[in-house]
Amino acid sequence: MVMDYLDGECLAQVISREGFLDVERSLEIFLSVAEALEHAHWKGVIHRDLKPSNFIPTKTENGSDFAKIVDFGIAKILPTGDQLTQQLTQTGETFGSPFYMSPEQCKGDQLDFRSDIYSFGCVMFETLTGKPPFSGQNPVKTILKHLTKTPPELTNFVLRCIES
Repeated sequence: MVMDYLDGECLAQVISREGFLDVERSLEIFLSVAEALEHAHWKGVIHRDLKPSNFIPTKTENGSDFAKIVDFGIAKILPTGDQLTQQLTQTGETFGSPFYMSPEQCKGDQLDFRSDIYSFGCVMFETLTGKPPFSGQNPVKTILKHLTKTPPELTNFVLRCIES
């Protein structure tokens, strides 16, 4: 296996140090992650554990922010053709980090690309606000919030960022 050497800190460390990222910098990171996810999904790969510690922000040659997705350790390759119909009932696998898990992931249901998109949305929320959209007193209570609560609106947080 050959991998890039990434020197630097993960997005979780950046958020911890800076509180949250401004909209302009966040958008550069989000666009690069979205392109990487599109590529993975096009190849039939679901990451299943998107979180700030799995994004490594780097700088491009022109100085703009760019992020790489790491840790495909629990990624799953979607079956194709006849394999798809044989695997549709396979459930009960629960992987991921509760702050970023999609509702279907929380329930142990069958996952597809949309689960990664939901998790990416949770990471985007935390990047812009400094905290995940749902947080409970323990992992089970956090999971229950993903299943039962309406996500908080991002508008108020983004306006705070723009005003400061």
